[in-house]
Amino acid sequence: MDSAISQIALDLYGEFRNIYPVTWKNKWDYYTEIALDRIADFTISRAANYQPFIYALSQGTNITTPVPADGYMNEDSAAIQASALGLTKLITYDDSDYVQKAGEFFNNSSEIKAVARKQETNMNVFGKKSGTIEEIISYFECI
Repeated sequence: MDSAISQIALDLYGEFRNIYPVTWKNKWDYYTEIALDRIADFTISRAANYQPFIYALSQGTNITTPVPADGYMNEDSAAIQASALGLTKLITYDDSDYVQKAGEFFNNSSEIKAVARKQETNMNVFGKKSGTIEEIISYFECI
């Protein structure tokens, strides 16, 4: 599956030279993922319950596209919940207007700012209870 997704990313890059897609690589650690998400213009993730580090960045520029979960990680229901909480933009993988909806989202600065505010609030509440915020801030001070 990873090689198929990588091929799609390469095809996109071949067609649109002004974008540089980066896909998950085997043996990346969370710090690599966080650093890449920090410098990315936007992210598309399959699981809302796997991306708390994206929420911690509070950039608001992420779309969640869950795969058919079939009970695995409950990605589909987690994406619906995260979207209802305003933490991400949900676009289903089989949406025939996917590209149009993604483009509309990335051109809507007020929607992105609203998502960023929700992400920041979510991480402040969570981080105050677990120390996560201080840990993430100290990491980014080194970048």
